[in-house]
Amino acid sequence: MLEWKSADPWRRHAAVLTLVLLGVALMLAPGRAAAQDDNTPPPIPAGEQPDALTSGPVNEAFAEPVNLGDQGGVIAPSQPPDPLAETAPADQPTGDDFAWIPGYWSWDTGTNTWVWVSGCWRAVPAGMAWVPGYWSQVDTGWQWVAGFWAAADAPELQYLPAPPAPIEVDAPGPPPAWDQTWVPGCWYWDTDHYTTRHGYWLQQKHGWMWSPAHLGWTPKGYVFCPGYWDLSLERRGVLFAPVAVSDSLRLRAGFEFQPSITLDLKALVAHLFVCPGYSHYYVGDYYDATWEQRGIYPRGEAASVHTCYDPVYVHATWFHHDDLAGWRQKEQQTVATLRSHPELRPARTYSEQQTRVARLPAAQRQAATMGRTLSATIKQSTVLHFEKTTPEAQKQIAQQAAAQRDYRNNRANWEAPAHGTTPTPSHTPSPAVNDHHPVTTPTNPAHTPAPAANDHHPATTPTNPAHTPQPVITEHRPPTTTPPPIRTPAPVVAPHNPPAPAPRGTARTQPETVRVPPPPVVSHPEHQPAAKPPPPTPVTEHETQARPPAPSTPPTTHQPPANPPAANPKEHGH
Repeated sequence: MLEWKSADPWRRHAAVLTLVLLGVALMLAPGRAAAQDDNTPPPIPAGEQPDALTSGPVNEAFAEPVNLGDQGGVIAPSQPPDPLAETAPADQPTGDDFAWIPGYWSWDTGTNTWVWVSGCWRAVPAGMAWVPGYWSQVDTGWQWVAGFWAAADAPELQYLPAPPAPIEVDAPGPPPAWDQTWVPGCWYWDTDHYTTRHGYWLQQKHGWMWSPAHLGWTPKGYVFCPGYWDLSLERRGVLFAPVAVSDSLRLRAGFEFQPSITLDLKALVAHLFVCPGYSHYYVGDYYDATWEQRGIYPRGEAASVHTCYDPVYVHATWFHHDDLAGWRQKEQQTVATLRSHPELRPARTYSEQQTRVARLPAAQRQAATMGRTLSATIKQSTVLHFEKTTPEAQKQIAQQAAAQRDYRNNRANWEAPAHGTTPTPSHTPSPAVNDHHPVTTPTNPAHTPAPAANDHHPATTPTNPAHTPQPVITEHRPPTTTPPPIRTPAPVVAPHNPPAPAPRGTARTQPETVRVPPPPVVSHPEHQPAAKPPPPTPVTEHETQARPPAPSTPPTTHQPPANPPAANPKEHGH
């Protein structure tokens, strides 16, 4: 007992020391936890989250109108921000023909801010490759150069002088048959001059939309974009809503954006607008008359008034052929009603839409819904099927998206005007027109040094090694004939946008051919659904004629012999 008592103080001291150390540890633990929390940023406040827009531009790769004239585009007064760190959603439409097209910045002339046009899932048109658009610096700001679908097997692009004025944009009269629509005329380049491909009547096909051949403007010259069959909107993929992103969120370290709100395609067609100079569709509330001053028009006006071909509207006129006059009158009445009653227009943001829909009876909510979550779209889709992407597939999608961004920058490099030159207005003389020369394919050019890089878009190395070849340029001999007069279209003026748009012309007087790397998004025959191949290209699309048909003579109908007559779409529940 005495020995135990003698040892007890040591035990008591050890116990006390243990309790003291334990207390100190407990007191320091919250401090260490707080220090760790200080290194991890808190969640992004709800008010700072990207605001999905149910009114805004449509991703040009998903659908775009065809600018047949040369309207000047909207000029952004400031340089576009760096692209967002955007990731594709894990749910994608089933099928190898679908590709992820990344988003890009668009200038909103209503709010004078940059809006992010979200990426989209897109079924690649058969035989085509996507060439993305970009912003090009001009004297008064930054001007959009539209993207386009090019032939997948074309290893080069030819940049041409300014073409003559558009020809035969409007149909010469009613169609010869209910299933035919008018395709406007187009200019083809033949060696050293332009030659005419006159307009013709096209037999429509159920489930398909025809996009006509046209010449697209770039700072380097005009590019010939061939006509092609595209899928109807409901079969093209998934279109995500554009978003408004605050600067504080955009510049936040580690911020990544993944689209989650989709646009309902039926509601989109009901509230679709066209901006010819920007080569974009707009969806939602653009009914106020002031939007026309900014170059955004209701569908139906673009073709007859503003020299623009609207594939979606043309497809709708075919669908409503049995009462076309009544349908057009109803369209005009709808526009007039919504212009007079702002409270009936679609919501401009997804959050505003949710507030409105919650106040409506259940039976009226579907009609008032423009945007919905991706999960709701997957559940309600009767045309597309979806699947979860694997980690390996997600990595490949991210690599392809990076390659597309590199391709966008590289395109800006090879299309940049030479140092010290400025594109001239669109009335620059162009080579003479000769209707008696057939269209020929240019010879393969010799290799020459690549053009200088644009300061805003430095040359970058594409992620995909197949994209490493640099553009090669060759020049053809200048024309020797006197050109016809060229129409000078009025530029689009945005009243709230300080810089006035410049006429979009080109200083080019002779063509240049540029050998370009293959685009990342290319159609592969093995990826196209065998059950529904696209219709053959119309025979008339490649025919040049000596003169247009006489106005008093009904147009000749050209139909590929292999095509059976199209069925009435309403008999199949189109």
